[in-house]
Amino acid sequence: MRIVAIADTHGICPSLPEGDVLIHAGDGTMLGTLEEVKTLDDWFGSLDFEHIIYVPGNHDFSFEQSAILRNALVLHSMGIMIDGVKFWGSPYAPIFGAWAFMRSEGSLEYIWQMIPHDTDILITHGPPYGILDKTLDGRNVGSTTLRGWVDTFKPSVHLFGHIHEAFGMISLDKTFFGNVSSVDEYYQCVNRALVMNY
Repeated sequence: MRIVAIADTHGICPSLPEGDVLIHAGDGTMLGTLEEVKTLDDWFGSLDFEHIIYVPGNHDFSFEQSAILRNALVLHSMGIMIDGVKFWGSPYAPIFGAWAFMRSEGSLEYIWQMIPHDTDILITHGPPYGILDKTLDGRNVGSTTLRGWVDTFKPSVHLFGHIHEAFGMISLDKTFFGNVSSVDEYYQCVNRALVMNY
């Protein structure tokens, strides 16, 4: 299975390599309007992937209400199995201004408890604390309770975005982590998609 992973396109549609499964880890829009969602959905419909998985992000306000996608599967704290690989995705992240899907760590811990322990590929919009989550001013802003979950259950892969300037990949204690933000801190689409064979 060839997986292509991106996040934080913010309406920018990057040129993508070929693959079987496209994962978009949130913030496909700037303000989450229904018009932006339709543009995103139309773009997904133009792509040649067997499966497209979308996990909303903090800019995707209308996904908190009634937005739907025809051309991608939206994972809203739920999972799917594709060719024997177990994916699970959630849009939530620690409180960071008045954005969508922001929750306290106490609420987040409850959400992470829903993740099946045998998840292969975890997709969240926000990062776990201390892993590819550092802002320009040097603060780690990931979820501490999410970090506790991944440290305990060690999924093979954990993909996320949210913190544009922390784009990168790292392997720690049996888990491959990827901050796959497509744009930088200036919202310029400069980062290539992550491609992996799973």
